[in-house]
Amino acid sequence: SVYSKINSSFNWGGAPLLIQTIEEMTTLRIDHYVEVNFAGFAQMIDALGGIQVCSKVNINDPKSHLVMSAGVHTLDGIEALKYVRTRDFDGMGDLGRMQRQQQFMSAVLRKATSAGVLLNPIKLVSFLNSALAAVTTDEALNKGDLLTLGKQLRNLSASKVRTLTVPLKFYNYSSHGVTSAVLWDPVLAPELWQRLKEDQAIIDEVKPSASPSASPSIVDKFKTRTAEENPCGSLK
Repeated sequence: SVYSKINSSFNWGGAPLLIQTIEEMTTLRIDHYVEVNFAGFAQMIDALGGIQVCSKVNINDPKSHLVMSAGVHTLDGIEALKYVRTRDFDGMGDLGRMQRQQQFMSAVLRKATSAGVLLNPIKLVSFLNSALAAVTTDEALNKGDLLTLGKQLRNLSASKVRTLTVPLKFYNYSSHGVTSAVLWDPVLAPELWQRLKEDQAIIDEVKPSASPSASPSIVDKFKTRTAEENPCGSLK
């Protein structure tokens, strides 16, 4: 075995080694994967007619070539690609980028459900055709499987989808010559994997013992966000 960052496994062995690494670290089973390249990502966003995002701050990142003022913007495929890749303007690095990526994918879900893409068979097939033209999947996953999955998600509400980042103990971890890494929380991360493995809720509802009829309080130890949330509140 080699001590390195988790993303190194993809560079060394592609999706199979990355899947094996994640399965060993989390005890979760990964049945299929979809690998989206840059061109495929942009095509899927364009197929949806662009995605609306909101930034609380001005963005000027020479590395991703993204210049965007604070406020609401509708991004086409190329602009969206710049947005989800940017990480050098706010000092948050990869963690800030992951948060924006989660917010962006939540916006994609809101757009897909509100525009009726998942409800309209013609729109769904058109979107999948656009997506499949530039994605790579494992050999066992085919277009029919993805179409079936899309149909199963047609009644999905964004309020029922939650995003999160793996709980961390250290944000600037160094060990065995590997620097600028993060270290998972040794207590919360295994609990998260176990909950996912057993199909348990990742937020808890706790009822006051003194008053069983009272509304339960929400305990969200994994600091999740629902997909209906966005960084600027309701988009105008």
